[in-house]
Amino acid sequence: MSVLIWRQARVAIAAAAALLAAFAVVIVANGLHLHHAYQAGLASCNASGTCADLQKELFHKEGTVVALINLTIIGPGIVGAFLGAPLVAREMEQHTNKLIWTQAVTRRRWFLTRAAWLGLAAVLWSGAIAALVTWWSGPLNALGHQRFWPGQFDIQGVVPAAYALFAFALGVTAGVLARRTVIALGVAIAGFVGIRLLVTTYVRPRFLPPATAALKPGPHSAYAKQGNWTLGTRPNIQGRAVQGHGHAVPHLSHAACHLSHFACLAAAGVRQVFTYQPISRYWTFQGIESGIFLALAAALIFISLLSLRRVEG
Repeated sequence: MSVLIWRQARVAIAAAAALLAAFAVVIVANGLHLHHAYQAGLASCNASGTCADLQKELFHKEGTVVALINLTIIGPGIVGAFLGAPLVAREMEQHTNKLIWTQAVTRRRWFLTRAAWLGLAAVLWSGAIAALVTWWSGPLNALGHQRFWPGQFDIQGVVPAAYALFAFALGVTAGVLARRTVIALGVAIAGFVGIRLLVTTYVRPRFLPPATAALKPGPHSAYAKQGNWTLGTRPNIQGRAVQGHGHAVPHLSHAACHLSHFACLAAAGVRQVFTYQPISRYWTFQGIESGIFLALAAALIFISLLSLRRVEG
């Protein structure tokens, strides 16, 4: 039975494997050069105290590879949907389900075995892509401090594997209900994008209560280097938050206080209040979000199994 499963999905699996191999060649070759340049540049700039421009020096010629890295955000949804949507829908379109379900293998075992193998393939593919991206992004994470930000968070760590399983389960469920592969693909991809946007925009920032920090006016380079995920910022004057146009942030002239603009604002009691998720919560957030999508995938597979039992065959 397992051999039959792989034969039926061999085109999609071969295409995914070819894409993974090509991606790995590009990322490993570029990443080895990038990591070497990073170590050499770090040693040089630490000695001269000029590390502020190291990120720009390393990545100003890597636009194509960076674009390829960012494009992997759609990978889990595509591979999951393309493996999941045809799993049942194709059998129903071709009416082969009527023959399959009269054999010795039960409908439940047939479905769960196929779902397990192809779901595992989607997870392994997305996990391998995420591992390559995470490794390549090492110097960028160290210099840019943005791995917790939306966009980077979604393509590194363990969450891409959970996204792929969710997309796969969504494709399977759409296929069981729609009984048409093309329709199931469209529904799975649209649903995947919608749920991902909902979680990223509204749910993820609220996984844990955010922290706040009141800092003196300025560029806050030290704060930026901590790698926190900033959710919002607002001025605060002597303990009173500035909202709308109810207060005006004072713009003091040099003649008024004989200090720099930022120093004048600080002397007037102005603080910049940051609302953020600390970088220390990065892996906690990865685990929470992965758990959400794994739970959704399990619920969808359960719905598919219940729906499949009601299908005539």
